[in-house]
This record gives sequence, C-alpha cells and structure tokens, in this order.
Amino acid sequence: MKEHDLAPLRQAIIEVVRQTTMKVLICPEDETQMALGKEMLLEKLPADVGAHIVWRSDFWLTGEALSTYIRSAGLFGAEMHSPILCIGNGIPAIVCRWEEQTSKGIMWRDIGLSEWLFNLDEATEIPGIV
Repeated sequence: MKEHDLAPLRQAIIEVVRQTTMKVLICPEDETQMALGKEMLLEKLPADVGAHIVWRSDFWLTGEALSTYIRSAGLFGAEMHSPILCIGNGIPAIVCRWEEQTSKGIMWRDIGLSEWLFNLDEATEIPGIV
C-alpha cells in the first residue's frame, strides 16, 4: 500500500514546488517514517523538483518542529501531531488519512476543519490537497 498511500502526498509536493517559489521540507512525524519518507517521497521526486526540497533525515523534538512550523506557509501530511501544533499556532494544516489508519483523523471534522481533511482512498478528494 506504500504507493497508494504516499503517491498523493508526493504529487502534492511536486505541485507545490512547480506552482510556487517555495521550498518544501520533507520530514518524518516519527522515527518509523524516516526510511519510508526517503524511499517513497524524496527518492521518487522528479529532478526539477529536487532542488526545491529540504530533507530532514533524522527525528526532531517538539520544540524544533514547532519553531520550523511557525515559519512555514502550511503543512500537509498523514499524521496528527504536527497538524495540531500548526493549527494551534495559526498555521494551516491539511490532514490526509486512509482506511488502514486509525480513526483519529475524525478530530479534524470535530473541530470544524472538515474541509482540510482528505480521505486518500477517495480519488475525488486527492486533487484538493494542493
């Protein structure tokens, strides 16, 4: 399911780079995602996109993550901790989920951010990420 789950996030990275002048930071939410992020996101990006990517290769603590997020234009990803840090500090955050994950993404609906919650099992929702 790696390609199914991460291809939409990879495509969103490509589109953000190609449609803006911004760089994109790819960083794992936790230590279990480091190798997966490198394999499925970083290493599969087209050459023209790679120059605009910053890769965080190691795990970081909450304070460092937050100090980066508050200087960003926004965040998109598939976990909840970083988006919560962003929203709590006025930074837009999109949450992407799929069936095999837990239901905790529902909290985005519960707090009124349903338009920022994307089900990656629904092809019609994927284009909205960008």
